Amino acid sequence: MTPRSRLEAIGTAYAPPMDGVPAQVFTGEWTGSPTGADIVVVEPDSGRQEIVGFDGIESTQCLCVDPYRPLIWMHDRKALVEIDRRNFQSRVVHKFAAQYCMDVDRRGRVWSAQTRTLTCVDPTTGEATTYPDVTPDEFFYAPGTHMTLGVGPDGRIWTNQYPIACLAVFDPV
Repeated sequence: MTPRSRLEAIGTAYAPPMDGVPAQVFTGEWTGSPTGADIVVVEPDSGRQEIVGFDGIESTQCLCVDPYRPLIWMHDRKALVEIDRRNFQSRVVHKFAAQYCMDVDRRGRVWSAQTRTLTCVDPTTGEATTYPDVTPDEFFYAPGTHMTLGVGPDGRIWTNQYPIACLAVFDPV
């Protein structure tokens, strides 16, 4: 892995200390390069900074911290990638189109959003379940409209879609 000299950043995620891993801040690379994407890792307490390159991963479309395990999740334009915070080893979990944002539920499943569609990936099996049209019809947006999400403590998925404000909740149970 060879870190590149020019980093165009997108997505930053804070990971609290966990299982012997110090607090870390991750900043992903938007553009990528022919050899792969970089993530800048900063440890706020020590000031240590490292650029970690990921050969074969195009770019960092979005980042997400797993609040239950020492993992971060990255989506490039083609796949969901799991990265171990202890050694920065990565593995592709599931291949699917670019996503706008991600969050992790208590069961360890990774939820992602694009337009009006939610996708839930189980990292243990690599299987994905897609839930189309999760926002009300009166808030229909053309493909490519941005949607963000967050997993609530009760497991429900909260979404926000714009340019016209639409807050919605989806219960996967």
